[in-house]
Amino acid sequence: MKKIITICLLAILLFVSCAKEETIKETSITLEEAIEIAENSDCINEGTLKTTNVYNPNSKTWWIDLEPNIPEPGCSPACVVSEETKTAEINWRCTGLIVPEE
Repeated sequence: MKKIITICLLAILLFVSCAKEETIKETSITLEEAIEIAENSDCINEGTLKTTNVYNPNSKTWWIDLEPNIPEPGCSPACVVSEETKTAEINWRCTGLIVPEE
């Protein structure tokens, strides 16, 4: 039983590793290229790029977290780099309605 569980876990790890590699291979621009595009965009006028990032294969975009110069309550901005257009823009990723304090 222990052998079967070990084999299953190894198979899952191998599958996850291959899936990650496949996603990275599908990008037409690297993270380094995406950062360069972001650094030459309006994103830099609004804040500083963080080191956290993620690639979205559905939208073919790199999302690089942004530390805004002027924080917006309820927002967590990212500089979004399109690999198709090689452009970047800020997505403020704000939560829903903020109820004013009384």
